[in-house]
Amino acid sequence: MATTKDGGTIESVRRSMEILELIKDREGAGVTELANELDWAKSTVHTHLKTLEENEFLVRNGDRYDLSLRFMNFGEYAKHRHPVYSSIEPKLEELASETEKRVQFLVQEHGYAVYVRIAEGEHSVSTGAALGRRRPQVDPRTSPAGRSRIDTR
Repeated sequence: MATTKDGGTIESVRRSMEILELIKDREGAGVTELANELDWAKSTVHTHLKTLEENEFLVRNGDRYDLSLRFMNFGEYAKHRHPVYSSIEPKLEELASETEKRVQFLVQEHGYAVYVRIAEGEHSVSTGAALGRRRPQVDPRTSPAGRSRIDTR
């Protein structure tokens, strides 16, 4: 039976999420590296990795693990569940073409602004933003992303 901590959350799920975040941040990692970083027993880390690999959330290459492409399906689902996404996509492409600049569309979720679409114009400048990347949410009245609005009607 799963044990709970912190108001009923399942500790083993939280631990697996920590592992996934570390693997993403390090662009792959091995059991020892993860165990040292998390200060967990290697056997605990290995059990989580094995479970995630069996469920096809991780791929293994030698002694290193990395995120699998299965996450793309979840990301695409999450992106397209926002009703505004289908109407905003052509407008972003049009704006990027007209301005020849990079145009980014962010959605607020869990206190973060999440990049869900980036359109590139001919003279785009990379900002380091990437699809799915989260940044702390800012006041929409004072941020450039919040000040620019596109009518989606």
